[in-house]
Amino acid sequence: MSVREPTDRYLSPEQAKRFYDRLGSAQDWQGFYENPAINELIAHAAFNSAQSVFEFGSGTGAFAARLVHRRLPADARYVGLDISGTMVSLARERLKPWSDRARIYQSDGSPRIPEPDGSFDRFVSTYVLDLLAPDFIERLLSEAHRVLVPGGKLCLVSMTFGMSPLSRASVGAGNACGGSVRASWAAAILSNSRIIFRPGSGNLTSRTR
Repeated sequence: MSVREPTDRYLSPEQAKRFYDRLGSAQDWQGFYENPAINELIAHAAFNSAQSVFEFGSGTGAFAARLVHRRLPADARYVGLDISGTMVSLARERLKPWSDRARIYQSDGSPRIPEPDGSFDRFVSTYVLDLLAPDFIERLLSEAHRVLVPGGKLCLVSMTFGMSPLSRASVGAGNACGGSVRASWAAAILSNSRIIFRPGSGNLTSRTR
């Protein structure tokens, strides 16, 4: 008999939209625990040689601004997608200095990415997959495979259930309040179906070109 995971530990697209529309403006305060994994991702994903980056779940645009301001070549382009109108507005405002090569638009809540096949050499998603149901993730990663060029990199950061006593205690406290908290991070970069960087371990499903 197979064991099915409880579906209430994941957010539906509608729930995610409501949550981030209401609280998205406070998202940047989480940088103190989110940034270490993002820093590792940036250090190993060779963004300095990227020509086109797609981000699923662009949030407030903080990660995008770091890329276009300091990491991407001057002629590289960035496209970001988010389900929250609040997040889209914040990201567009933040990316105004680079509006000629950075574009943000709002998702319809489906995993479908309205971009041509093979149009990006980096597909990025940070702190999003841990919120989503496995079947949604599977469809999203199929889309990532489709829009990546051969040899493109799938760049992921996800929260995990914690490894240290402090992080596991945070998980327990969050779950006692009815949530599903993941208190430590895992990052991975994949290319040609091969993991090229993964510090530690985490809940990352992977598929790339």
